[in-house]
Amino acid sequence: MILIQDLRLRQKYHGMSRSISDINEITVHGSGGGSSSMALINWMAGENCERKEFYLKGIGLFPFTIDFDGKIYQLMPVNDWYYHSDAGLHDSHTIGIEMMNSGAGNTGKYTDAQYAALNELILDLTASYPITDIHSHDANRRMFSGMPQKPCPGINFNWGQLEEYVTENINKTMLIVRG
Repeated sequence: MILIQDLRLRQKYHGMSRSISDINEITVHGSGGGSSSMALINWMAGENCERKEFYLKGIGLFPFTIDFDGKIYQLMPVNDWYYHSDAGLHDSHTIGIEMMNSGAGNTGKYTDAQYAALNELILDLTASYPITDIHSHDANRRMFSGMPQKPCPGINFNWGQLEEYVTENINKTMLIVRG
């Protein structure tokens, strides 16, 4: 697993503290466009970022992003939580993983390298935290905020591949994958 830590966002934005025992879910997101994780990070860290006021409040942040080539960037500490899925305080239980997607509205395809990196990251996170659920931004949005569906991580995300990997490689009961 290639994990790159970029500390610029950690120095600029902050989440809310939580206990490791509070972390029991992973939420998978799609970027809804963009050329690379570094471009996304540079935009988020820029002084003229139009979402800066939200990021300063811990809104729209996530600990990890996975680039098209499978490199994983850690942007924020996992032991902090962020409003990242329209689920309000429920986000205090989740780790957000942003998958780069070239298509507006997450209509692009995800690469094999991204799925491999996601699998490795999930394996690592489930070994370190009491994860019992992996779901989409869509599912989190519907379940906890009652908001309408958003195509995230999008129609081209292969939930079957992820569920197969989790079933074969992660020895935890009640680990649920849903799109």
